[in-house]
Amino acid sequence: MGLSDDSSSGINGMEVLLNLLSVKNCEWATSPRILPVLEPILMRLCARYLLQEKKRSKALDSVANFHLQNGVMVERINWMVDRSEKGIHQSGGIMVNYVYRLDNIEDYAQSYFESGKIHASPGIHSRL
Repeated sequence: MGLSDDSSSGINGMEVLLNLLSVKNCEWATSPRILPVLEPILMRLCARYLLQEKKRSKALDSVANFHLQNGVMVERINWMVDRSEKGIHQSGGIMVNYVYRLDNIEDYAQSYFESGKIHASPGIHSRL
């Protein structure tokens, strides 16, 4: 399926999105028509994945889990900063910044271990 295909024939929005993102040539990642439409959707999904998707009360993402165990705060999600083929396939070009705030490291690590609480900036929370 390419960008010009009519992909709305009887399938729901999630299927359309999955089909679009699964195109091998990643044509969507360079489309000035598609990128502005996808940005709010993918950024919200990314925030949800980082903050809410868990396994045994810990972050589902292994990189996030590593940093969170060490007391970070999820600071910012960056749209289309990794436009390499690998970056587009692995994360839709999205990258995350974690911040270690020295005054909070122990508290953040402890609350993550005890209850799975993930500390994040207001900007991240506003995407949910």
